[in-house]
Amino acid sequence: MYYDTGSALFWYKLIFMCELFIAEFIFSFRLNKKRKYPLRLCFTALLCFAVALAVPIFDYNALFSSLLFFVLFFLSTVLLKTLCYDESWLNVFFCTTAAYLVQHTAFETYNFIVIVTGLNNGLPVEVYGDKMNQTYDALVNFLHFESYLLVYWLCFLAFGRKIKKNEDLRQISGRMVFLSITTVLIAVVLNALVIYYGYSHADAFYLSMLCLLIMGSCIFVLCMQFNLLAKKNMQEELSVVKNMWAQEEKQYFMLKENIDYINIKCHDFKHQIRKIGRNCSLDEAAISSMTQMISIYDSALKTGNAALDVLLMEKNLTCLNKGIRLTCIADGALLSFMEDADVYSLLGNGLDNAIEFLESVEEEEKRVVGLIIKATGGFVSVHLYNYCPRALKFKDGLPITTHKNTIVHGFGMKSMRMIAEKYGGTISVTVENEMFNLDFLFGIPRAKTKEIQEKA
Repeated sequence: MYYDTGSALFWYKLIFMCELFIAEFIFSFRLNKKRKYPLRLCFTALLCFAVALAVPIFDYNALFSSLLFFVLFFLSTVLLKTLCYDESWLNVFFCTTAAYLVQHTAFETYNFIVIVTGLNNGLPVEVYGDKMNQTYDALVNFLHFESYLLVYWLCFLAFGRKIKKNEDLRQISGRMVFLSITTVLIAVVLNALVIYYGYSHADAFYLSMLCLLIMGSCIFVLCMQFNLLAKKNMQEELSVVKNMWAQEEKQYFMLKENIDYINIKCHDFKHQIRKIGRNCSLDEAAISSMTQMISIYDSALKTGNAALDVLLMEKNLTCLNKGIRLTCIADGALLSFMEDADVYSLLGNGLDNAIEFLESVEEEEKRVVGLIIKATGGFVSVHLYNYCPRALKFKDGLPITTHKNTIVHGFGMKSMRMIAEKYGGTISVTVENEMFNLDFLFGIPRAKTKEIQEKA
């Protein structure tokens, strides 16, 4: 055991820790942080650098160098988990493993450039050696900085920003974690073997090809990690949307049953009120006033679609209570190819979004939401519109929710798109001339095409 401060490896330990720490921050900065996070992060960095500086050099060979960097990697992981982040071990480990893969990719990129350009006589930079590299000049320093900057920036755009705040990474397969560790281990050991081989064998082609192989392996595992993460997120979104559908289907049938019951009772009440009013000699104006109030519940639109009728009655009552006007020109029979629960969910989400927004609009004449359902050629067109002066942000053709809590909100539009696609339809969202337009277009099933075209 000895401290050889004149060796490249001794000082590269600090450079490696700095490179790794920056990469770890790129992937972990959205994790849940502990109190006084900036101070904790600075203390963790200083502690990592101190340990890196204190670790002695036992030998200059591939096995020891690989073990050294793995020890520093696991040290940073443990310190970040225990001191900085209020997260599970797997969440932190997912981020730090991705960071190590990125750091190693950047190192191999840097080495590849140095080898193919001949800046170090066709050899990798001598950071693992027992002597300081005399050719490590200003140009090589510049390439070092630029290589890491480029790789880190590209990897952040491709991978790092996909990690969301409060995201649970624990459902990533344990086999994926094992694959990541194995790949990093193989890449680091192979890299050490390549570098030590390069010190004594100036075979630039062989070394450059191995650099490309290691870089490709690291990028491949990164892609696998984040593809699994994307798949997990899609499965969670699908589960949430399916749960929404189940709740909306249950709500529809309960509401339909209640409305049918209320309509029957209201119809009977109107006749009873008139009969009682006449027997008790009540004023005709008072009788008319009472029957008019009851008629609100007994005047449901008859569009030709039971689910749409139920929905419009529910939303019309909501609009009346909120001072919003609901207009409807709809041939509900055109939607007969859809299940009732899907009609209720599809248009219910659209109307709910419009009503929620119009509640904040002060001008009474602008508090209007409209629905038009008609046949256009061989298609069924569904058009929902409401006033909207805001410029909305879009992702994948759908507006991004304005609610801060994206875990609870933001699934309505995705639910509508999934229902539209279920029936081979399309969804289009635009904001033009201060109007929010939500459009669905469905192909009419062959069995109904002739019938509908004749009606149109």
